[in-house]
Amino acid sequence: MLKIGLAFAVSFVCLVQVAQAEIYECDGKWTNQPCESGKAQRTIHEVTRSYSPPEAPEVSAPAGDDVIEGAQSSAGSVALEPLAPRTDLIRKLRKQSDDYKRKGGVTLSSGQLEGFRRACEDRTKPFSDCLAAFNDQSQKLTALNQKQDQLQIDAQRNEIEADKVKAIRGR
Repeated sequence: MLKIGLAFAVSFVCLVQVAQAEIYECDGKWTNQPCESGKAQRTIHEVTRSYSPPEAPEVSAPAGDDVIEGAQSSAGSVALEPLAPRTDLIRKLRKQSDDYKRKGGVTLSSGQLEGFRRACEDRTKPFSDCLAAFNDQSQKLTALNQKQDQLQIDAQRNEIEADKVKAIRGR
């Protein structure tokens, strides 16, 4: 058991040393070994990289500095806005509709969701159009579900009133 632990420790140390990388330019050639003459013309040191998860995007129009709508690039093509904020809105509306579906409320039809998706993924239109459509659909969905909730409350209230009337008449 001690031999296995010692072998593991030695192999780990060897791997750590191999993982450290510096690149040297020796006589016009790049290599990961130090120059035989001892003098490197240039050396590139190891770069450490760390992963940081992306932050949740804000639901707002992208900054004007990032992309100018309809601007011509040097190749003559039209610059497009990024797709990620648009797909985030699509997912958010679909999730909102699914949440209402789970609660037994009013949802958007698959055709409505598909139409919103197509309109939002059209990157030749400004993001503000997609954002306005999202806000409109979201507000309509919320209003319909609030109205349905109110109708259910009214129906329960009417049922209670009817039960009271029956109880009074039954005396």
